[in-house]
Amino acid sequence: MNAGRVHGSLGRVHPDPAVLYLFTEYGIQFVLGSDSHTPVELSERVPQLRAVTGTSDRYPVSEVLRDNQQ
Repeated sequence: MNAGRVHGSLGRVHPDPAVLYLFTEYGIQFVLGSDSHTPVELSERVPQLRAVTGTSDRYPVSEVLRDNQQ
């Protein structure tokens, strides 16, 4: 999942967040990316990644995002 075009041409993370269901069903591991080059970009994009993954334990990376927001 990548948030590089959330505030640009695509307007959402890519690939489409609907594929998370397939990733989970088939045990496909994935990483999150922001394509951020400045702290401002990071602060704008990480919340979008959190929103996509939610706080569900299905996605271990959610724990990392939660831990790093403190």
